[in-house]
Amino acid sequence: IMVARGDLGVEMGPEKVPLWQKRIIEETNKRGKIVITATQMLESMITQPRPTRAEASDVANAVLDATDALMLSGETASGIHPVEAVRTMARIIEEIEKSAYYKAEHEVPDIQLAVSANAIAHAAYTAAKAMKLRTIVAVSDSGGAARLLSEYRPEANIVVLTTNDVSFRRLALVWGVTPVLIGPSATTEELLDRVEATLIERNLALPGENVLITMAVPVGSGMQTNVLKIHQIQH
Repeated sequence: IMVARGDLGVEMGPEKVPLWQKRIIEETNKRGKIVITATQMLESMITQPRPTRAEASDVANAVLDATDALMLSGETASGIHPVEAVRTMARIIEEIEKSAYYKAEHEVPDIQLAVSANAIAHAAYTAAKAMKLRTIVAVSDSGGAARLLSEYRPEANIVVLTTNDVSFRRLALVWGVTPVLIGPSATTEELLDRVEATLIERNLALPGENVLITMAVPVGSGMQTNVLKIHQIQH
């Protein structure tokens, strides 16, 4: 879902746009869909090297509203400071996400727990929260498991290992997900070795630390996620 504030502003008064932005983001999150907020985020940076304070607040507010992504348009398409516009937006986002005002977790999405993949995602979120785990790993070629986990906005990092290049690129848009492209694994043991190497390389886990892994077995079978494992990093 795209929150295109320019179009909203045409259809209603500008005083109504901020509340509609919040409502659209909230309803989209409840349904587990991706929501992007766009239009005039850092408009002045088309010509200026720095944004206005109001624009910085606008970006921050969208993050606090729990949007999945923020999109620049004219700032990068025709602006004279495209790289700095992206860097500025990234700095604002990072600063807000570190603040006490930012609450990543929100209302549990409305999903059917009778479906096995949904039940595993719910269990993974609950277990990671109860055990205060730093990292959840989803091994998923389609990326579906990662999207389900992302709906819960867990405090834990979500790392997705996939052999599918298309899924790898698409997952870059999903909230809280770090996609990693890997080669195929012949056995579960080989896959777990890849998981450990990836997490240690990215400083997402330390030897002796517990992580939560969701995956499908047999490895390479193409089945839906059917395993949830609390795994202790060995290497």
